[in-house]
Amino acid sequence: VCNAARLGDCQRLNSRLRSGGFVNAFSGDDSALVLAVRNRHAACVRELLEWGATDQRALALHAACSAPSALSIVELLLQASASVDQRVHKASPLDIACHNDDSPLAQMLIESGARVNCPENEVTAVPPLSVACAAGSVSVLRTLCDAAEEHGLDIDGPLDGSSTPLAIACSKNEYECARLLIEARASLDISDAAGIARGYRAHLSSTYEPPLLRVCRDPACHADLAELLLEAGADPDKQFGGASALGAAIFWCRPQLVQLLCSFGASRMDVAGGLSAEELCLKQLSQVTALRQGMPSEV
Repeated sequence: VCNAARLGDCQRLNSRLRSGGFVNAFSGDDSALVLAVRNRHAACVRELLEWGATDQRALALHAACSAPSALSIVELLLQASASVDQRVHKASPLDIACHNDDSPLAQMLIESGARVNCPENEVTAVPPLSVACAAGSVSVLRTLCDAAEEHGLDIDGPLDGSSTPLAIACSKNEYECARLLIEARASLDISDAAGIARGYRAHLSSTYEPPLLRVCRDPACHADLAELLLEAGADPDKQFGGASALGAAIFWCRPQLVQLLCSFGASRMDVAGGLSAEELCLKQLSQVTALRQGMPSEV
């Protein structure tokens, strides 16, 4: 049975089953069903399911979701009631679709009832939205955002105080992902009152770092992400752990960000020196740059 399933010999498989072969037979760690799926033999998968194959259906579904051009096999398994949300190695079938930017697969799974949010009792699970943002899966992210209203997608993702999908997109320099999330009304600052009102526990909401601050404190992040966030209404003065976006831009010697933040009204005052916000920031930037280069500042 296993050899026939592995080779895709449907006629031989049917003959073996009719002569009393065990439909849930194993070869090593894999059932006949998984072997047929891994080798993308849709006819054998159908045959095994019709004969009542039940062992490792969840693993078979994961294998089908991971394989290229295997939508027909995924559909067969879903029709046979394979668990659409069961995790294997901490990943759900929808997570796999998000990681691989497989929009048709994600659409099929969602229409079959896949959860687009993590249950509250799975505090260590990563939401599909965050998986898509980390992988830069724009196509799947668009599919998820389109399904937000109908399926109750939480656009701000996790409940455990880790990074929001928007913060992840920004940290990965995924401009298009960030833009889609902002269009879907992702919170620009989850720790504000609006974030708490959207269902986040107050004692956890303060643990979210604003995406703008993350962009400014990470030299690898592009300035156009900061501009996107600011134009969408991000607060340039929002602090987290005593740090501000402007302070981070100065510390990391990023004059373009300093000027951008000042142009959006980031607050800095030098009462004694009578400098404008931008002049003060550029002065501080010059001092930080000098210190980093090990030479006295000219300012």
